[in-house]
Amino acid sequence: MVKENNHYRQVVKITDESFDPQQLHAYNLYISYGRDRVRVGVVDTDRNKFISLEDYQVSHIYTPLQGAQVFNEVFSGHPYVFSPDWHQIKLAVNNHNFTFIPDTLFEADAAADYLSLNCDFDADHEKIFTYKHTSIEAVNIFSADKYLTQIWERQLPGKELKYLHLTCPLIASLLHYGERTSEKRLYAYVQNKSLCLLIMQEGKLEFCNLFQCSTPEDFLYFFVLVMQEQKLNPEHDRVTLWGDLEHDSALFTLLRSYIRNVQFGSRPPDVSYSYKIEDLFQHHYLDVFGMHFC
Repeated sequence: MVKENNHYRQVVKITDESFDPQQLHAYNLYISYGRDRVRVGVVDTDRNKFISLEDYQVSHIYTPLQGAQVFNEVFSGHPYVFSPDWHQIKLAVNNHNFTFIPDTLFEADAAADYLSLNCDFDADHEKIFTYKHTSIEAVNIFSADKYLTQIWERQLPGKELKYLHLTCPLIASLLHYGERTSEKRLYAYVQNKSLCLLIMQEGKLEFCNLFQCSTPEDFLYFFVLVMQEQKLNPEHDRVTLWGDLEHDSALFTLLRSYIRNVQFGSRPPDVSYSYKIEDLFQHHYLDVFGMHFC
């Protein structure tokens, strides 16, 4: 059983009866890692089914080193997270250090230069990763704290780990839904203190950015700002939401007062979910479920 401390609190733990700790070689492990939230999902690859989901709230984390140390402390006691037996492990980091480059222009040796144009990249404390979005012909360049990557290198030496950025599963999910329209469509992923806004048109990514937010009014400001800049009409254009908000939340109520056609999204299709996961809201955990399509 995972212990709790003054930094981490488990808020969701779902395990399907079919989960077998002796069969990890047939399972994929997906982890979404952020300063205020860590989520763990498990997929049975033989049945193409999510069979486990855990969600942890994180607080009082002020530095990347502290966050990595607490992550290591908590999950070192987990019965299987640091097991070498997984079929595949994917970890998505949630930070603002990312950018996109058309794959025709991308040069691997220049990845640090591309990223430095968009954010304050610290080569001493961060490691660069890339992910190619084949469907949109773009490369996502991002960084992860070396403190975090070193934990995995120590815990699972020699085990290949696929790093992603939070935006990778979000984009992969939107592409997987297969919604193609000549109209611009705005999609949003809402978290406790951040907002990811994406715009798709004709199956192509037109806009993607993360914004830091503290109040419902902050979230609304960025919704309105991006809609204005992208020439979207709050009276007519549809906005689809995923993430950590509820139907009766102050933010959703505020959004509906300014955006007429706002709705919650659903889970990605073409993968099944334990009946215990089916009981959760459809728009929750896209950061974890979307990793299945990366």
